[in-house]
Amino acid sequence: MAGRLRRWSSASCRVNAMTTPTSQDWWEVMPGRWSKETAALASAGAQWRRMKPRRSRRETNLRVRVLWPFNGELVRLFVKFPHAYPWTAPTVTAPDGVPGVSRHIGRDTSVCILADPDADWLPTMTLAELLAVQLPQLVAAETGAPGTEAQEPVSALHGLGSADPVGLLVDSAMVQVPDTVTSGMVVLAVGGSKVSVVCAIDVVENAAGEPVATSASRWPGLRSSLSVPFQRMDTPVTTATTADQLWQAAAPDPAKQNRPSKGVEVRLLLVRAEVQYRELGWQWVLMVRGRNSVEVAVGEPAGPSDMAARTPGHDGLHHTAVTVIGAGALGSEIARHLVRAGVGKLTIIDSDVVTAAPGCRQVPPRYTGTAKALAVGHELMNLNPHVQAYALTAKSGENVPPDMLNKYLTESTVVVDATAQEGHTRWLAMTRPNLPLIVATATWGAWGGTLTRLPAEAGGCWCCLAWHRADRTVPHPPEEPHDSNVSGGCSSPSYTGTGYDLADIAAHAARLAVATILGTGRDWDDVHVLSHRDRDGTRRAPAWVGQPLSVHPKCKRRHVVSVPVQLQLSTA
Repeated sequence: MAGRLRRWSSASCRVNAMTTPTSQDWWEVMPGRWSKETAALASAGAQWRRMKPRRSRRETNLRVRVLWPFNGELVRLFVKFPHAYPWTAPTVTAPDGVPGVSRHIGRDTSVCILADPDADWLPTMTLAELLAVQLPQLVAAETGAPGTEAQEPVSALHGLGSADPVGLLVDSAMVQVPDTVTSGMVVLAVGGSKVSVVCAIDVVENAAGEPVATSASRWPGLRSSLSVPFQRMDTPVTTATTADQLWQAAAPDPAKQNRPSKGVEVRLLLVRAEVQYRELGWQWVLMVRGRNSVEVAVGEPAGPSDMAARTPGHDGLHHTAVTVIGAGALGSEIARHLVRAGVGKLTIIDSDVVTAAPGCRQVPPRYTGTAKALAVGHELMNLNPHVQAYALTAKSGENVPPDMLNKYLTESTVVVDATAQEGHTRWLAMTRPNLPLIVATATWGAWGGTLTRLPAEAGGCWCCLAWHRADRTVPHPPEEPHDSNVSGGCSSPSYTGTGYDLADIAAHAARLAVATILGTGRDWDDVHVLSHRDRDGTRRAPAWVGQPLSVHPKCKRRHVVSVPVQLQLSTA
């Protein structure tokens, strides 16, 4: 978008502190500010006139028509000063255009006057100052001169989409349709809810019905299939291109007309638009025509590489596998963070079923009665459709067949134990000393928690941790005195605690797991202790304390040396 405005001195940022009553508009509360704006416009040789308020509702924004002198002529601009002015920037539209500017004027004639209005606008600036500095910069940006604009694509498709909740998911690999294929059919995966309809491109076929591009992505929840005709449009799309023109360009052969429901027709178009900075590429456009209008949805990149680009520094993570044991408040949230980060395969193991009340911090109540592992696995695929999610509805260490458990554990790059069961963790850590294991626990009331990584970089084991805790050389996080909230049929108190307190532990557990997988956490501490409260229960800002887990002199076990994990995903 338009280039960044030069940084102003801190002295120019002084604004009189005052509170604006919500019942009054800013120009009434700050008449001096409005006088300053008009004086600056007059000094620049501009003509201006306030526009009448809209009759349909009470006008909360000040709208002004401005004739601004630029390049020897008067440019007609419409300016909207928002209700939050001058703390937020005004918006500018140019219905007749701006001489020498085409790249940064949208199809709604809005002028992209600032690259980042939140960061580049200062409350002490005036509209006249903004136009005097930025309009010449917009002209310079037309040539792509260095430093004149942000290095981001300016797509003519922006603003073409309708307000109707229709979305189109596209794997970037699906735009690599051979140039010789100018028309054909596309198989869409379709799904929806009460708030939206979402489509995803599965297969592209040429006019002879032969597949020329197939998506490697899976689209959970999009269970219906629909064949739609498509056309390739070689002429680049401009801001003057209308939805009706695109609809005509996508007209298929009469034999391939598709009407999935009465009065509705669907078409797809492969168009040329700016996809990288000043670089044209192909983009998919979905069009739905009803009785009165054409609704447009521009394809949203949602393939594995598209999502990985949003999490830089995680190269290779999609080739790894993680097993999370325990799908409760900690385990389910850790799993969510890992699949969002891009883990390729995640197995969740839990024998419990969802109950309604704990939905305040774990699986939503709509899954009540469902196995927790299945409910979490379903949510994971909705968060990242490219993850291989597996659910094992059994109790690790009891009714899971040993060969099956060994298969999941040996294929895993890292295993996370979130069972909160001391016996299970001891069994896992002591019988598999070389297993890359992260143990996540929270204390009663979520007053605190502990993360432990084994094998420890400092050489200690699970028994060493127990000795260190007994000696108080590893601190115990604070915990709430056990409450008496007992579930029906359960003889022990039910766990209580807020989701946001447990989220701190889950997020750091995922962070530690990813750092262990990528080899960037070898100099991290082995034990991480979190405190949300003081010992007396006084709430405090979350505080982490880390320390290495060294070999305890009283531990008689044979200790192993921690080795880096391998970024290898089994194909079994």
